Amino acid sequence: MQTNHLYRVDGLSVVVTGAGSGIGRSCAIAMAESGASKIYITGRRRELLVDTAEFINKQVSNCDVIAIDGDVTSIEWRQKFVREISSFGPLDILVNNAGIYHSTSFENTSDDELQQILKTNVESVFALTRDLLPALEQSNYPSVINIGSTLSLRPIAQGSAYNIAKAAIDHLTKSLAVELGSRRIRVNCVSPGIVETPMYRARFPSDESYYEAIEEAKVWHPLGRVGTPEDIARSVVFLSSRAASWITGIILPVDGGLLIS
Repeated sequence: MQTNHLYRVDGLSVVVTGAGSGIGRSCAIAMAESGASKIYITGRRRELLVDTAEFINKQVSNCDVIAIDGDVTSIEWRQKFVREISSFGPLDILVNNAGIYHSTSFENTSDDELQQILKTNVESVFALTRDLLPALEQSNYPSVINIGSTLSLRPIAQGSAYNIAKAAIDHLTKSLAVELGSRRIRVNCVSPGIVETPMYRARFPSDESYYEAIEEAKVWHPLGRVGTPEDIARSVVFLSSRAASWITGIILPVDGGLLIS
């Protein structure tokens, strides 16, 4: 039995938030390489989105990449974005990837910092998914993939706000899977372990301290290495594909075994 086609997203339309770098960029590329016909990529820095779009256009033919820069925490921007997406017809796949991380001790986390993390990592996912429901309901294969974190189950110090935000994404994923299942909309979450991304690099003051941290982190993963954005992107494509048509409400660790170590 030929099943290769089931692991693709041929002809589908996709939204990827936070697609200028790291996991979001790799998700957009992987979707294009797996047959998506139209990909809307969002992010705050237009130059990074343009670079992602140009890379895809060089690598893949017959994929329309549309870069729309903006801030997912802005209600006005989300409303404008949703109107634009909805005007193009059905939306098949929504990848909620945009997020921020601050390394701050619990007692030094200000109200403003807490709200910024929650608005970016939780509120925007809730609101954007809600507002794009009409477009998703027009699809024959609607799917929502949230990017969570193993920190929701294995929290670290200096990251309490981020830890609880990702725990909220786990529960939001399950809640939406229950509520939207009758509308045939599948909702799943991918939880990365430590992945080499610009956001992870930003936690460290120097290249030296970053590379030391990467070497240390390898030991925490039974597979002996940290992840790449491509590792996460491949799992996102799988959960979006017809091969996963009876999978919803799962929190999938893609973590090199971090959670069992």
